[in-house]
Amino acid sequence: MDWSGPAPYPSREIEKLRTNGITAAELAKVHAQLKARFIYDADSVTDIAHQLGYFESISSWRAYDKLPERLDAVTPEAVHAAAQQYLTASNRTIGWFEPVEVRSETSAVGREKP
Repeated sequence: MDWSGPAPYPSREIEKLRTNGITAAELAKVHAQLKARFIYDADSVTDIAHQLGYFESISSWRAYDKLPERLDAVTPEAVHAAAQQYLTASNRTIGWFEPVEVRSETSAVGREKP
């Protein structure tokens, strides 16, 4: 395998995003998916507590209530500008997963059999 260059498919899609941006329809689809996820994640007190904890760990729990209006503020132009600024070749890390065959058997408790 040639490890010298980036993977062709992700690079092609990233370059397409950097060059063309996204359409209003694509952004509307993402908005709908994220809003549905936001509602689904508020299904119980436990789920809301989890979300508040998550938001506190990345910013502030107060950001939780502002998420819908912040999502509405995202435009195709803003996505395009962010893609051009951040999705550069020098910011990419591409990993390859190549599974290896494991030849040992394990018992039900996870120890190798003799």
